[in-house]
Amino acid sequence: MKPYNLLLLSIHQPLYYALYLDNDLVYAQTIDEKPSSALPRMYNTLKERKETINNIYYANGPGNLSALKLTHTFLHTWAIAENVKLYAAESFALLPDSFIYAFGKKYFTKSSSTTTQETLRQKIYALLYAQESSLKQNLKDTKSLIPHSLQTNASNNNLSTLQAQLLAEVASSITCVLLTKPPPHLFFEPPQVLPKAYFCLPCEPLYILPPL
Repeated sequence: MKPYNLLLLSIHQPLYYALYLDNDLVYAQTIDEKPSSALPRMYNTLKERKETINNIYYANGPGNLSALKLTHTFLHTWAIAENVKLYAAESFALLPDSFIYAFGKKYFTKSSSTTTQETLRQKIYALLYAQESSLKQNLKDTKSLIPHSLQTNASNNNLSTLQAQLLAEVASSITCVLLTKPPPHLFFEPPQVLPKAYFCLPCEPLYILPPL
């Protein structure tokens, strides 16, 4: 059976997930529970259905602090145990023009992506999805004068630098605002085509909280 790509939004309750065959949506599910119970329920359901996951694309924040910590720990454990690749995007990439609950009466909101953000995403996307094809080509190219390990290290260093720049740009465009009236409840509708180009951030929680 061909492995799937998993799209996951676990930044508060409920948890949303969707399976993609290559880039095409196969099915989507919602688990209206806290992440502490929703994440293992999702995992067990996938195992019962004998679905193989190769890549996980997930929102790494902003969102509920506990949810972000749990999701980070759960996904990284899964990735290590089963050799799954992780790709992260800010929550607003999946929930554009939305207010995301922070705490009390405060909500996160994001201004439109700047040209700098889009340029960085394009560069990072090109690096991320060129690595596998580059590895295959270098294995075939026995005349290469540069060891592949050195090429990979250089590529990873460049990738880390670009991701750090993008992270700083994204963080600066997200603010926390006070709303006296709660906004409409968010409902996530998985896209029909997996938007891989959004997932260019480091795979770590995106914590953005104002001073208390």
